[in-house]
Amino acid sequence: MKVSLVDADEKVVAEQDFETSGGQLDEPKLAAAVHAPMMGPYTAAKAGVEAITDALRIESAARGAGVGCAYFGFIDTDMVRDAFAESPTQRLRAQAPAALTRPLPVAAAAQGLERGIERRARRIIVPRSAIPILFGGRLFQSLFDAGARRAGIGEIVRDVESGQA
Repeated sequence: MKVSLVDADEKVVAEQDFETSGGQLDEPKLAAAVHAPMMGPYTAAKAGVEAITDALRIESAARGAGVGCAYFGFIDTDMVRDAFAESPTQRLRAQAPAALTRPLPVAAAAQGLERGIERRARRIIVPRSAIPILFGGRLFQSLFDAGARRAGIGEIVRDVESGQA
């Protein structure tokens, strides 16, 4: 497994060249808080983006600059629809509450983003129902782990690794 935070770090550092009252918004997504099976490198990179952004927020405060994070659930895009159409994902989603896996319309994500930018929010969380997930990450991770076990994650991983999924 390879995880590279080099690109994320360079992106965040490159963007910190803003004016005194400016700001930046990074997008670690909810994957920074809850780590899904078969997505280890992706969720590790998102957690790294969140950590770098949190540190940059503190460092930039003296200049009056704002630095925030945007956390989204699944957004209804071609990529998400394609991923949800795959058998392993369908098997995992069958055990998850629909509220956690229901794709968010692009317009709703954009509206939440716009609202957060207008407020210069430190955190933009869309949908708002995901707020407990972000702030209760360890608890929700435990619940997510249990759901993955109920969905038969061991068998799902074996199927993916053997090419049967």
